[in-house]
Amino acid sequence: MTALLLFAWRVHLHRGEYLWNEYPTALGDKDYYTKLSDNDFYQGSLMLPGAESGLFRRMEKPVARSDERMLKVARDVSDRVFVYADPREPRRLFLKVADDRYVEFGERNAWPEYEPPKAIPFKPSS
Repeated sequence: MTALLLFAWRVHLHRGEYLWNEYPTALGDKDYYTKLSDNDFYQGSLMLPGAESGLFRRMEKPVARSDERMLKVARDVSDRVFVYADPREPRRLFLKVADDRYVEFGERNAWPEYEPPKAIPFKPSS
């Protein structure tokens, strides 16, 4: 038991000396998405390295996806969360909300901004 405690203390003090496994999938990732801006549906708040514009949140409720299948694509520019893709649908990008739960980010998936109709000139009837 003493040897185990000494080893654990050594690992704690010298983490860089030991090789740690980092999975290419979402297994064990606890950097969950909460929100990146005030309104992720109308602000392109997910910025990927090298991208000129941000991505928008595309769904209200998270969907179930297997952590073992979701592959890491990159980290966002703020380095808060990993961005994931399903190998069967590599163009769709997701952020992890909880274990096996994801929300999709991509091009804006909302109606255009509302513009009120122009007034029609009133012509009195004679």
